[in-house]
Amino acid sequence: MRGRLPAAGAALILCAALLPARQLPLGGITGGAAATAPSVVQACDAVKIFTANPSANCVMGSNVTSGNKIHVTFFANTAGATPSISSTGAGCSGISWTGGSAVQTFTGTFASYYADASVAASGACTITGTATGVTADLSIVAVETANDNGFDVSWDWSALGYQTDPLTPSITTSLNNDLILAGFHLSSGGTATVDSPFTIPTNGKTTSPIVAVAWNQQTSAGSIAAQFHGATGGQANGYTLAIKHP
Repeated sequence: MRGRLPAAGAALILCAALLPARQLPLGGITGGAAATAPSVVQACDAVKIFTANPSANCVMGSNVTSGNKIHVTFFANTAGATPSISSTGAGCSGISWTGGSAVQTFTGTFASYYADASVAASGACTITGTATGVTADLSIVAVETANDNGFDVSWDWSALGYQTDPLTPSITTSLNNDLILAGFHLSSGGTATVDSPFTIPTNGKTTSPIVAVAWNQQTSAGSIAAQFHGATGGQANGYTLAIKHP
């Protein structure tokens, strides 16, 4: 008869009506969770005042975590030093420091050194920087980072000459949301500060001579540098690097 559905068709319509509606996630279908941005966990610093073959111990305030990374910079205010780095403690004993000899720089009156390492086991960590063959001040800063994906822009260092307000070298990133690390050494006493958007922690700076590290999560790729300030002038050097967002 006209106007009536076959029995099979009616059954299908009845089943569809009884099935619960399936809701999509807010925002529609996604491709998975967003990648975790790199971040700073903690920092430490130390200074050895003018002495022969200076050595300084940077002691992390809390245990470092397996799988994280540690970035170390240290400076001697006399060129010609032979730099070296070592570490002790359950979290840092026997780990492999890389990058050192490839990026150590001797310019004018400064020796500058960078190295990094992956943390193999969680535990206490003390990092020691040594400058052999000179009589000098030595300063060291170490930063523990989590979700570290390697460099977008590798360590860029520069001797800045006599400064009261050192500006670190400008780098140009290619990725959004990079973690920017920047720091400086100033061969005079005083208190280090840094302009926004960078943050400088009390456990990432000392005051005589001044050494400091600061960081910033850069929202959009492009040029960036850190503007530091010191209470008194002195010979300065600085560095900037970018850890990439995945």
